[in-house]
Amino acid sequence: MAEILRAPNPDECQIRFKYFMIDNGLKEGDAYRGYDFINWISEVGAEYKKSIGKHYLDILTPHEQAKFTEFIRIRVKGRTGVER
Repeated sequence: MAEILRAPNPDECQIRFKYFMIDNGLKEGDAYRGYDFINWISEVGAEYKKSIGKHYLDILTPHEQAKFTEFIRIRVKGRTGVER
């Protein structure tokens, strides 16, 4: 059984986790399962890799990692209207 976690203060999180919280409508203190983030980042990562012509198992270069974070920001803003 997956442990239920509580969402932290988004201003104290790594940016990709903050985007996960925004995309999933999580506020500080809300319950989520730890694997929810893993599933979300894996899906978004596969979407990004496909968009740049990479296989979903390929490793991203440091430059592509930065572009991936920007891809997530744009995706979350488009889905939620929220940009942080």
